Amino acid sequence: MTEVHTEEDGVLGENIFDYPGGIDAIRRPDRFSAGDGADELLFDQTGNDNYLRGVLYYGDYRTYAQGVCFLNFDEDGFDRAEFLEDIILDQLTGYGGIFIGSVVNNMTDEGIEGATVTINETKRTVITDEDGFFIFERVPVETFTVNVEKWGFTTVESAEFTFDGQMQLNSEIRMLHPEISLASDDISVQVANNEEFTYDLTLTNVGDGPLVFDNTVRGTPVEGEFWDQIEAVNTGDITEDARLQATLFFQDHFWVAGGMQSDMPNHLYKITRDGELVDSYEQAAYSNYGWRSLTTDGEYIYGTDSDYISQIDPESGQVTDFQIPAPLNPTYTITYDNENELFWVSSVTTDIFGIDRDGNEIGFIRNSGRFRISGLAYFPDDVDGYKLYLLENSREDGAVRVWKLDTETGDAIEIDVLNVAEGERSGACTLTNELYPFTWAFLVQMQADDDYLRIFEASSDFYWLDIHPRSAFLDPNEEMELHFDFAAGNLPYDETYEAYMQLTHNTPVEGSIWIHIAMTVLENSAPGVTEIPLDYGLSSVYPNPFNAVSNINFSLDRAADVKLTVHDLTGRQVTELVNEHRGSGKYTVQLNSEGWASGMYMIRLTDGSRVSMKKVALLK
Repeated sequence: MTEVHTEEDGVLGENIFDYPGGIDAIRRPDRFSAGDGADELLFDQTGNDNYLRGVLYYGDYRTYAQGVCFLNFDEDGFDRAEFLEDIILDQLTGYGGIFIGSVVNNMTDEGIEGATVTINETKRTVITDEDGFFIFERVPVETFTVNVEKWGFTTVESAEFTFDGQMQLNSEIRMLHPEISLASDDISVQVANNEEFTYDLTLTNVGDGPLVFDNTVRGTPVEGEFWDQIEAVNTGDITEDARLQATLFFQDHFWVAGGMQSDMPNHLYKITRDGELVDSYEQAAYSNYGWRSLTTDGEYIYGTDSDYISQIDPESGQVTDFQIPAPLNPTYTITYDNENELFWVSSVTTDIFGIDRDGNEIGFIRNSGRFRISGLAYFPDDVDGYKLYLLENSREDGAVRVWKLDTETGDAIEIDVLNVAEGERSGACTLTNELYPFTWAFLVQMQADDDYLRIFEASSDFYWLDIHPRSAFLDPNEEMELHFDFAAGNLPYDETYEAYMQLTHNTPVEGSIWIHIAMTVLENSAPGVTEIPLDYGLSSVYPNPFNAVSNINFSLDRAADVKLTVHDLTGRQVTELVNEHRGSGKYTVQLNSEGWASGMYMIRLTDGSRVSMKKVALLK
């Protein structure tokens, strides 16, 4: 039985909700009451504030929301929360109308799946289905506002609606979205030695919503930002070894040290960039763990072992007669400071020591239990001057964190939490700018069921290239110029330098847009754009496979009447993307698959006399 009391002034009085009897834990009624004109959180009959429920009162309507959990939510098939929700929605709401609608793409008139629709006054939210439809039942107010959000589309804010005395309201909500059109996705220039050159690239917002973008110069087209993973190497599978701990990239090879083998000696492994095992060398280490950490001074490799540091000849993989005494036993981590010609070493929780080649203590950083250290690396180009990088397995949450330290003061700044696989723990780490051009890579040897060497992008220094502006806002149909400033400086001529511009944006296209950039340095040659002969045809479709939107790139070697269409495998035309006269050049057209079934499709480009075709896979 439900008994509802309402005072004459419209303020909610006490409401007693009796549940089906016989269940000890839930048979006491919940009581709701509110003061005059109140907007309050209310409590049950015991007066215990830990059992608050939410009640909101706005004068001309009432809404209710159960705001806490309590014991025996579901007992003997009776769900107390569901019971309360039904009472609140069915018997205590105000207007109680039904709001039905659809969210559509304003440019294509297609329904938008996965849009979030929120009635602001009640905070109730629904998600649109595959056709863009949604429904709100029992809306407690006659007039209300709605927000609609979907990645890649411009948010609809506070759209006003009213039932106007009716009990059902049907509406269509149209969403705008930006689209990017670039004059080219491949920039190749020639710059004379010691000269400078600026290339301008036209970017246009061809959508109907505002465009926001920013760009970053990257060494390789990998999604994400700095300190995201670039690639991973399954070193455990390559070496057929476990408990791999130390890692290094030196002389165009990965070097990995395994440790704590029970039935065989520990080894040092030499692996190519492509993941092929070149050689393995038996470690001359006294510890059962072997070399836990590796570093290099540019000539030799150094590995930590017990209370000394071994010097290893990279040509033979064998230790030399030279050893450096270490201030710790065991010594777990090591990195070489080439600016000060020091080795920084530590154990897991000890202080960090800077020692010279004779083992003399030159530098010191107090740890005092701040970090549980698994690796050290030295980064001379750090923008803050915090050049000693520290890797730790956190005690608190198990996360693998990267810090950077000021070697003079010991002050530390947290850089990032690395995205590693569940159950992985980090071994040693190292930093190198030899693996990718103009890019510092952070290498971490991970330990788990499969031991992976994970490579993260730490920083870049494309000193020969600057792009501006770095970010911009464009209204629909507005265009702008991106300026690429090239500076050959005293770079050797007859060399080509490459980079990628990563363009992040708020369009419906998934992932970044990448622009390939190449600068060839010439001797005593006037700077300019390299004339790249245009070929006719479809050049690429990206991404492929795709699940919603893809970009079709094609080029025309001469002006022509062009038709670009998409067909299913039966030959039936699904859509027409282009049918107009276009001049020679490179073009990008967006393919939107809203409403299409998963499967293979054929993209067809023709200029009347020639045909170019590519397959694309739609996965939903």
